[in-house]
Amino acid sequence: MSSINDLIAVQDRIDDRLAQMATSFLKLYLDWQAPGIFARIMRRPRVVTCEAFMDMLDDAVDEGQLTWDDFEALRLTDLVLTGQRPADRVEIFVLVERAIERARVLEKLGRPVVPAVAGDRIDEEAATLAHDLGVWCALGRCLTAPRGA
Repeated sequence: MSSINDLIAVQDRIDDRLAQMATSFLKLYLDWQAPGIFARIMRRPRVVTCEAFMDMLDDAVDEGQLTWDDFEALRLTDLVLTGQRPADRVEIFVLVERAIERARVLEKLGRPVVPAVAGDRIDEEAATLAHDLGVWCALGRCLTAPRGA
């Protein structure tokens, strides 16, 4: 018969696998739905594929716009969209990420970057911080503007 510790260990492994599956599902969902979600803040939104993003970063390093440290900071970004700012049609990026610092690094490519977070939930403290820092929040299909936007 299994001990309680064995059952706890099995439950921990199941929880880890479920968390990995939820993350994978969220990534697939955002790849499909992000243009519709972020259409409120940009015209002609397009998801930048991982391959295109890596090529863009490699080119930026070659051209001296980014350092290898910048490349390392950006290479695991969750999601990047490209499109136009509605007011003036300037090309922008929307960087959907857990860290606002990556948005600042991506701005080195000479295009404004709108930082955003996405998920299925956010706690009140994190939501308040995001809004205070100028970060848009996408929860499901609902997009919430930061303070002052």
